Amino acid sequence: MRGRDFISMGLVFFLLLGIGVTAEAASAKFPVEVSFAAGSQTLIDTEIYVINLKNTQVKISFSYYGNNGTKGNCPIPPSITIEANDTWSFRVGGCFAASASAPPFTLLGIGEISTASKSVGVYWRIYDVSGDKDLLLDHGKESP
Repeated sequence: MRGRDFISMGLVFFLLLGIGVTAEAASAKFPVEVSFAAGSQTLIDTEIYVINLKNTQVKISFSYYGNNGTKGNCPIPPSITIEANDTWSFRVGGCFAASASAPPFTLLGIGEISTASKSVGVYWRIYDVSGDKDLLLDHGKESP
C-alpha cells in the first residue's frame, strides 16, 4: 500500500512540474536603434516581427529600455494578443513623437518581448530608412 501511495504522489509531482514548466514566462531581448534628422525625418528605425507559433492566442508585452537602463514609454498597449499562427509587427520609431522643429537625435536601447516560453518567435531588423529604399543594417532572431 505504501509503494502505491509513493508512486501516486510521484506521478502527481511530475505532472505539476510539467505544467509549471510549460506555463513558464520568458522574455526575448534585442537591440533597438532609432535616429531622426533635424525636422523629424526618420533616418534609422527598428522593426519587430512577433510570430505566434501556437494554434491558440498568445499574449505578449513589449517594453523599451534606453541605453541607461530606464524603461521608456511607448504608445502601444501593455499587453497585445496575437491570434493563432498570426504575426504582429511594430516600428519602434513610432514610440517617439518628434515635432517638425525637433533637433536631430539618436536613441539606442534594448527592446523586450515577454510571453510564455516557446510560444513566439521574435525577429528584429534595423533599417536605414533615409533613402528611397530601406537598407537593412542589422537583423536577428530571438525566442523567449
